[in-house]
Amino acid sequence: VASPRRDRQRDEAEAAAATDGDDLAVAASTANVALAGLDDKVTVSKLRWGDLDAARALSLDGGFPVVLAADVVYDERSVDPLLATVAALIADDGLFVLAFTHRGVDFE
Repeated sequence: VASPRRDRQRDEAEAAAATDGDDLAVAASTANVALAGLDDKVTVSKLRWGDLDAARALSLDGGFPVVLAADVVYDERSVDPLLATVAALIADDGLFVLAFTHRGVDFE
């Protein structure tokens, strides 16, 4: 999610996409983007992990250069669909950043 600290940075941003699999979260994010005046730069969409056709439809030509995810893994069964979705979204030379609190999910 793009969250520029200054108007100058907001004007320099090309585009960003925010996704969630929950309708209420998508509605809240859409409202927050509009309140921040970023609705011309940030798109908010519903995306369920593992829906690779939807992920590909969201990605930019060639994929996103950066995909960020924070506190999204709560169960080991969600790791494979998450990684498959990221692979469908990200550019070949893109960067995936996953920030999380360890909750017993093993990534090794």
